Amino acid sequence: MRLGLDIQKCRELVVTSRQLALAGWTARALRAAVESGEWIRLQRNRYVHGEAWRDLWPEARHLTAIVAAHGEMTTGTSVFSHESAAVIHGLPLYRHTFRSLHVTVRRDGRMPSRAGLFRHRDELPPEDVVVVDGLRCTSLDRTVYDLARTVGAEAALSAADVVLGRVAAGATVRYENGVADRWREDMLSRCAQNGGGRGVRRAIKVLELADGRAESPGESVSRLRWHEAGFRGIEVQPDVLLSRGRRRRCDLAIGDIRSFFEFDGRVKYVDADMRNGRPVEHVVIEEKLREDEIRAVTGWRVLRAVDEDIASSSSFAAYLARFGIR
Repeated sequence: MRLGLDIQKCRELVVTSRQLALAGWTARALRAAVESGEWIRLQRNRYVHGEAWRDLWPEARHLTAIVAAHGEMTTGTSVFSHESAAVIHGLPLYRHTFRSLHVTVRRDGRMPSRAGLFRHRDELPPEDVVVVDGLRCTSLDRTVYDLARTVGAEAALSAADVVLGRVAAGATVRYENGVADRWREDMLSRCAQNGGGRGVRRAIKVLELADGRAESPGESVSRLRWHEAGFRGIEVQPDVLLSRGRRRRCDLAIGDIRSFFEFDGRVKYVDADMRNGRPVEHVVIEEKLREDEIRAVTGWRVLRAVDEDIASSSSFAAYLARFGIR
C-alpha cells in the first residue's frame, strides 16, 4: 500500500542513529545495512527503513526527507520553500522530479551546507512564512509565486489551480469569481514588484491562466495544452443543460471548434474508490451514455484524452491531428 502525504506518518518513519543504537545496531552493522538498502540514510543522524521508503510515492518520500532535515536543523533561520513547501501544503506537482530539498534563508543568514539541500537567498516578509504541523514553510501564495518562477509550467499550474480553488471556494462549495480575480490581481502585483526578477515572465503566464475550478492536475495540464495550441476562450467546468432540467459538467468547453473536452486519467477506472466499488464496465457504459446525450442535446462533439496525450506539447499536437483539429 502506497503511503500518501501525512506529516505525522512521515515523522513516524524517521528514526535517529541513537534510536537504532538503543535497538542494538552497531555503527558497523548500520553501515552495512545502508549499503544493502535495508536502511536509507536521509541525513547524518536520520534514517528510514528501506522497505517503507520504497513503498512511498515521490511526494511522500520528499516529505519524509523534509521531516528528517528538519530534525537536524538547529538555527531556526531557514524556511522550507518552492517544491518542498508545495509538498508540505499538499499541493500537486504534475510529473515533477524531486532532486533536492529547498529552503529559503535571509540574504545575510547562515546555514550549514548539506547534501541534497538547495538554498535560496531571499527576504521573506512575515506574511510569507507559516507553520504547518511544526514545519516552517512559505505561505501558499508565496509558494505558488516561487513555483511559477522556477519549475515547469505543468507543475506550477497544477499547484496554482489548487491554491486558487481553496481561496475562491473557501469553506463553501460555490466558486467565487470575484475572490478569484482579486487573488490573481494580488499575485500579479507581486510579480510587478519584482519585474526584473528571474522567472517573473513565466510566473505571469501561469497566474493569468490559473483557474481554481479545475478538479485534477490532468485537467489543469489539459487546459495548458489547449492554450499552447493557440485556443482561447476556453470554459472550465461548463454546465451542460440536458433534457428534463438535468445538468452535466464537462472538464472544458472549446468554443472555437464546438467541442467539449474530457481528461480521462486512468485512475478514474482502475481505482475502486473512485468507481465507488462499481465494476469498470459499468463506469465505461455510464460515461458513454452521458457522452451520447451531451452530443444529442448540444450538437457539440466530446473529445477525450488520456495521460499520454497531454504529456507534452508535441504529444498533444499529435492528438489534435488525429481529430483533424488545427
